[in-house]
Parts: sequence; C-alpha cells; structure tokens
Amino acid sequence: MLRVFGGIFLGFLAMNVIVFAGLTAVYLAMGTDRAFEPESYSPSVLWLVCHFVVAILAAVAGGYVTKWVGRKREAIVGLVLIVLLFSGVTIAAELFAEKPDPGQRTGDVSNIDAMDNAKTPLWVSLLLPVIGAGGAVVGGRLRKTPPI
Repeated sequence: MLRVFGGIFLGFLAMNVIVFAGLTAVYLAMGTDRAFEPESYSPSVLWLVCHFVVAILAAVAGGYVTKWVGRKREAIVGLVLIVLLFSGVTIAAELFAEKPDPGQRTGDVSNIDAMDNAKTPLWVSLLLPVIGAGGAVVGGRLRKTPPI
C-alpha cells in the first residue's frame, strides 16, 4: 500500500514540476508579446497550444511515474482522483476569487507577473483536468507492470 501512495505522490510531483518548468521555459522562449494578445493579459492562441502540449506531456509522465512506482492500477486511479480534486479546487478559486484588474499590459512582464495577471479563459481551466486525468491514464498504460 505504501508503494501505491508513493507512486501517487511522485507522479503528482512529476506532473507539477514538468508543468512549472515547461511553461516557464516556453514563456521565456516565447516572450511576453507572443504569449499574450496585444496590450492584454489574455493568452495568445500560440500560448494556449503550448500550454496544452506541456500539460499532455506532464500528465502522461505523471501517469508513467505513478505506475512505475505504485505498480498497481489503484495508483493510477488515485492519481486521477488527486488531479480532479486539485483541479476542482483551483477552478473554484478562480471563479470566486476577486482579483484586481491589472489593467492594460505594457511592455515585457516577468514570469511571476504573467502568472499572477493572466486571464485564462474558463474553458481552458475546465479542459485541463480532463487532459490531466486522461494523460495520467495513458501514461499508466504505457508502463508495463513487471511480474512480482
């Protein structure tokens, strides 16, 4: 049972590290003007595509790590539940949080300011848990369980 919990923890950790590092690298490579719509904090189509690619890769890797460590299907089920739970909390926070309007974007902004001020469309926030859960299942299926 400890393996299953360890697998869930390490898989979720892998997903988050890959998402943070991947999106940071994409943002730094892309630059502010290509990541956002002109003079706005609304993400560009290019940014959204890159975000989905990173999310898919992270989810598959997280599922793979979870199955590798946890060895059982229950570990993947646990990871999917954790992804959906944390995603639900994040969506609720986005819906009910009162963020001050950052106004019009002028010039380059740091990665942290971009994360704080980005106006992610609701449909993106609703699609990411589906990608996370589905990718985790795919990643778990890619890892073949060795006979014990």
